[in-house]
Amino acid sequence: MPGGFQDWLKQISEGRSELAIAQHMDVNPSKVNRHLFDTSKPPVAQTVIDFCLAFAVNPVEGLIQAGLAPAEAFRLPIVGDRPAVNDALRSATNGQLVEELSRRLLETEQPAPGPEPTSPRRHTKTARRLLS
Repeated sequence: MPGGFQDWLKQISEGRSELAIAQHMDVNPSKVNRHLFDTSKPPVAQTVIDFCLAFAVNPVEGLIQAGLAPAEAFRLPIVGDRPAVNDALRSATNGQLVEELSRRLLETEQPAPGPEPTSPRRHTKTARRLLS
């Protein structure tokens, strides 16, 4: 499936060049060329996994696309089957949206010197007020 895997790499990386992919993965460009784009050899599993992690894709999907894992063993949405972001947001419940927003707020919150940091409940209440 060399052509299919190459197309998948380009789709996931949004058409980036091999050099840009290597920079995004923070690896040597020759590694990306040898391990992902050299169609004379099978892709290297660890580099496929590293690519997936760098581009926020489930590594199992990458291994399947590379022909390194049997698709029948897994149930995953394939890239072309994924709903658009807006569709996914519309289908999420208010609770799911609030949970994700709270998680992101807590992730990005920097502890301030002095008073105690804001509680997660406060962020959740704020998020719920924004959504109602």
